[in-house]
Amino acid sequence: GFYTVTISGFASGTETRTYELVNPPLLTVDLGQDVVLCRDQGVSYDISTEAEGAIYQWTSDTGFSSSSPIVDLDQAGTYSATVSTPLGCTASGTVTITTVAQDISAELALSTQAFTDESIMAVDISYPLPDRVEWILPEKAELLEQDQDQVAFLFQEPGEYEIGMITYRGPCTAFQYKTILVLEKDQTVSGEGTDGYQKRVDEFLAYPNPTTGSFTVEVGLTEVANVSVKVFNLANNRVIAAEKVGGEDYYQMAMDISSEPAGIYAVLIETPYGKYLRKVIKN
Repeated sequence: GFYTVTISGFASGTETRTYELVNPPLLTVDLGQDVVLCRDQGVSYDISTEAEGAIYQWTSDTGFSSSSPIVDLDQAGTYSATVSTPLGCTASGTVTITTVAQDISAELALSTQAFTDESIMAVDISYPLPDRVEWILPEKAELLEQDQDQVAFLFQEPGEYEIGMITYRGPCTAFQYKTILVLEKDQTVSGEGTDGYQKRVDEFLAYPNPTTGSFTVEVGLTEVANVSVKVFNLANNRVIAAEKVGGEDYYQMAMDISSEPAGIYAVLIETPYGKYLRKVIKN
């Protein structure tokens, strides 16, 4: 706080001085809750502080040690971190990491660019399939619909937004974030028909799903329009099958990925009213 001292005895009278004692910011080490890691997972910790000359020390019951404020850990054990400052302040924290022999991933498919008031879809393409998916949308996102596999939303304001997904499988969690750029919609372009109704894709199905290789893509539109269909490998974005159709408002297309290995594949349709994505699992 503030302290005032008055000194008397000077020929000129008394002197008054005020001093402020300031405590440094509270020093803490928060490593959060204990962590369970699946196969090939790791976790990063940063215990750096703004205090000049701080000393960092990591230790564990398995022999790990480090003097760096930032560490990447992927081995089971109980880890302790201590921060000490030249002023004599010390803080410590402990976390236990457990590893399990189980696979988990978090992969989402999302367009990199969209327009305001346009429906945007993020699709879970994680493999192996998670037990549960949690979608993370920014406050300005207007949620349209969501389920275990996908989430649809839109933005009314242009900007750059981050879309996230957390997957849960057994005791493990994984996450991924992707950025989408939303631009102001050109008001000279209308998505309405001549009689005022909104043009759209009424139906988009891929079945059977899962598939052994052959499956059907079904697309229904509100009016006659051309449709492009592409099936691609999510691991390398390689197009496996493609077809363009036109002159109808309803299409049934047979697709075959029998020669491809087991995994998750994306089916993308492009229409005058936007792009839509579905995932297909090949056993």
